[in-house]
Amino acid sequence: PGSASAAYSEDQALALQFLATQNTAATKEVLPKLAAHVAGGQANIAGGASAATCVSVGGTTAGTVASALSVYDASRGSTSPDAELTVTAVSNNATASSAGSNSSSKTLLTAKFTPATAGALVNSTTPWSALPPKPRLTFEIQGTAGEVSVAAGLEFTPAKLLPFPTYRGLWVERVIQTEEGQGNLLAANLADIVTVTIQLTSPDDL
Repeated sequence: PGSASAAYSEDQALALQFLATQNTAATKEVLPKLAAHVAGGQANIAGGASAATCVSVGGTTAGTVASALSVYDASRGSTSPDAELTVTAVSNNATASSAGSNSSSKTLLTAKFTPATAGALVNSTTPWSALPPKPRLTFEIQGTAGEVSVAAGLEFTPAKLLPFPTYRGLWVERVIQTEEGQGNLLAANLADIVTVTIQLTSPDDL
């Protein structure tokens, strides 16, 4: 408690295993996030792909993590799922009458999970040129049991590759000085008056 760092994987797994057995409203929102964190993203998803899996996979502390994820999956009905997921890219420019046309939408991934395919991982890759204008992702799921997790990634190649080192982004600097604006303080005493300067640097026009 109070630490700026996350707890050890085994501690998180034990917490997940305990909370998964508590059917309370307070745990419903935090459980999927905790389970995804415990799983650790071990299902390596290719860059620029969408992927879905119905049973949590991964973990580095095999015994505890596997046990916790098994308890979680059973509590969500994912060990015997009945779910079909469709991920679609829909143009923000689409009107109600054109929403279903090929030019305004593109199906990115379709995955069906049954008890026989509960642990399956489904991948799909779509080039940006095949997407509709100004795309947004929509998710549709049908079925009676199971929890499906979706991850989407984007593989980006700059239009112009510079032959020299460059920086893209925002550089934020903070300097703490005395009240008179002198020095660069690492710390200050309680009730001291100091001058704090924030400098924001960008290679682009803001």
